[in-house]
Amino acid sequence: MKTLFRRAIFLACAGLAATIPVSPGPATAAALAPTVRLPAGFALRVFADGITTPRFLTYSPQGDLYVGQLRSTNSAITVLPDRNHDGTADRNIEIAAPLYSPNNVAFRSADWGTVFAVGELGQVKVYTDVQGDLRYADSQILLPGLPGDGQHRTKTVGYGPDGQLYVSVGSFYDDPPQAEERAGIWRYAPDGSSRHKVAGGLRNTVGFAWDAVSGALWGVDNGSDDLGRNAPHDELNQLIDGGNYGWPDCIDQQIPNPHPPPHNCASTKAPAMLLPPHSAPLGLAFYTGGSFPPHYWGGLFIAYHSSAYPEQRGVYYIPFQDGKPAGDPERFLSSDTNFWMGLAVNPYDGSLMVSDDRAGQIFQIVYTGPPTVLPDPPPQPTIPGHAAPLLARPLPGVGRQFPATGQRLQGAFLQFWFWNGGLARYGFPISPPLQETLEDGRSYLVQYTERARLEYHPEYRGTDHEILLGRLGADLVARRTDSPFQPARPLPGGRFIAATGHNLIGPLADYWAAHGGVRAFGYPLSEAFMERSPTDGQTYQVQYFERNRLEYHPENAGTDNMVLLGLLGVQTYQARYGNAPQGLSPNKIALYLAAIRALLLTSIPALPFSSLFPPRASACRHGISTPPT
Repeated sequence: MKTLFRRAIFLACAGLAATIPVSPGPATAAALAPTVRLPAGFALRVFADGITTPRFLTYSPQGDLYVGQLRSTNSAITVLPDRNHDGTADRNIEIAAPLYSPNNVAFRSADWGTVFAVGELGQVKVYTDVQGDLRYADSQILLPGLPGDGQHRTKTVGYGPDGQLYVSVGSFYDDPPQAEERAGIWRYAPDGSSRHKVAGGLRNTVGFAWDAVSGALWGVDNGSDDLGRNAPHDELNQLIDGGNYGWPDCIDQQIPNPHPPPHNCASTKAPAMLLPPHSAPLGLAFYTGGSFPPHYWGGLFIAYHSSAYPEQRGVYYIPFQDGKPAGDPERFLSSDTNFWMGLAVNPYDGSLMVSDDRAGQIFQIVYTGPPTVLPDPPPQPTIPGHAAPLLARPLPGVGRQFPATGQRLQGAFLQFWFWNGGLARYGFPISPPLQETLEDGRSYLVQYTERARLEYHPEYRGTDHEILLGRLGADLVARRTDSPFQPARPLPGGRFIAATGHNLIGPLADYWAAHGGVRAFGYPLSEAFMERSPTDGQTYQVQYFERNRLEYHPENAGTDNMVLLGLLGVQTYQARYGNAPQGLSPNKIALYLAAIRALLLTSIPALPFSSLFPPRASACRHGISTPPT
C-alpha cells in the first residue's frame, strides 16, 4: 500500500548539523549549556527546570507531561502541565510521593478516571485520579515482590496495544547466571494476574516502546561493562514473544560471550541494529508528530546517556520503513555537557521533549525551518454511479501526520479532534480535506476519520461550532423503518428518550452516558438490536445514534473495549465515493479494518495523542440536537 506517508518519508529533509544557541522558555532562569548541536531548522528551549534527576517522560491522556524522579530519598512523580501551550510548564506538581526510584509512568484508559502505573525498586503501584484534578488519592500495590536489588534496579512499565501491562526487569549484574525473574520483560493483565515472560536474555532494557505504525514492540539493551572499551555493542531489538536475546551467553550478532562457557547462539534472536558499545541507550520514542520534516515521520529517537564516554552522548534518530530500521543512526542532538535521558513526543504540536537527569531540566525541540510542502495525494479513481472526491486546500495552522493511515489533520480540524476525544472517539483520519455538498445544499470543507466526518463552518468562525460533526448515524438510517427504528415503549430499568422514542439500557447505554452522551453521540435513533456489521462482516449488538453506532463486543468483556464505536466514517466514505479510503482495493478493506481494530483501537493507552481537555460542547448541523443560533 503506497500511502502519502510512505512516499513522503523519502523526501530527505535532514539539514546540515549546526551549532544552535539554547533558547530559554519565556519564564526560565536556569544556567544552560552554552551550545547544542541540532540539524539546521531546529531549536532547543527549556520547558522546565529545578527537577531533581528527571528520568523518563510520558504524556497523559489529558496532554500533561509526567516525569519520574530518582532522588536519594522520597522520590516522586512530577506533573508539568502546559495548558496555555507557550512552551513552558505552567507549574511543577509533585504527586505520588514518597516513592522508591520511579523511572516512568504508563497510562491506561479507564471509565472511572485517569490511571497510571509506576514501577519502584521491588513493586509496581497503580494510581487513580477520579476527579481529573491531578490529585491521585487512590493507589494500590499491583505487583509486589519484584526483584529490587543488584546493579539494575529500576522498573520500566508500559501498557501495550493489547491493553496489557509490560514490565522490564534488569539483570543483577554483568555475567553471573540470572534467576528466572531477571533480565527480561514480563506481561501482566491490568489487574496484575496472568504473568507471562515476553522476552529474555536482555541485560538491561530500560527503554521500550511500540511502533505506532506496525504495533511491534522495540527495546534498547545495554551491553555488559566488563569486556573492554569496544565490546559488546549495545542493541536495538524487536522484541518478539518468547524471544531469547542471548545475554549473558551471547553478544552482538549471535557471538558467544568469551566469559561464560561456550554457548551455541544459533537459537537466540539477533539484534535489529547494533549500537555503539557503552553508549547507554535509555529513552526512546517513535515520532508520531507531524511538525518535523517528513524524513522523521514514523522513525525512532533514542537517547544515548553514556556516563563514561561523553563523545557518544546525544539523541539519535533511526529512520523506519515498513516496520524496520531503514538507515544508520543519525546524530540529532548533542552538546558538550548534557546527559540525555527520557524522550516523548508532544501530542499538541509534535515537538520532541527530552530530559537531562544531571542538569535537572526538561527541554523542548521545535522545528523552525520552512514549512514542509507535501505532494498532493493522487486523485481517487471515479467509480460509476458515485462522485469523485474533490480535493481541497487544508486549513491553516499546525498539522500532524498520522503514519497509520498516511493522512494529516491540520488547523481547526486537528484542534477539534484533539480537544474532543481524539483517537478514542474519532479514530485516525482516512481522507485528505475534501469539498462536499451536504444535505442543506451548501458546499463545505470536510475531512473523514474512521468514525466521523469533520465539517468546517466558516459562518461560526471563532466559536465552539466552527467544526461540526456530520450526523452519519442519522444519514445512514434515514430510510430504515424496520422494527428497531419504530417508536418504542419505556423499558423497566432503562432511560427513555421521549424526543426520539427510544430506550437507553445495558452496556451500550452505560458507554453513551460515560463518554459524552448527547454532546458526543446525539440521541438514540433505534433500540439495541443484533446487526451484521457492513465493515467487518461480524454480528454485534448495536444501537444507532445521531452521529454514530455503538457496538457491544462480548469478546472484549472486562476491558475498556467492550463497547466500540462503529466505523461510520469509513462506511459513509465508501457509500459516497464507491471505493475504499486510502486507495485500498475492496478486497483489502476487510483486512485493513480488522488490523485497525485489533492493533490500534486497543492501543489508545499507549499512544500519546488522546484528548487534551474535557470535551467542549459542539452542535450538530441539523436534526434533533439543537444547532447553534
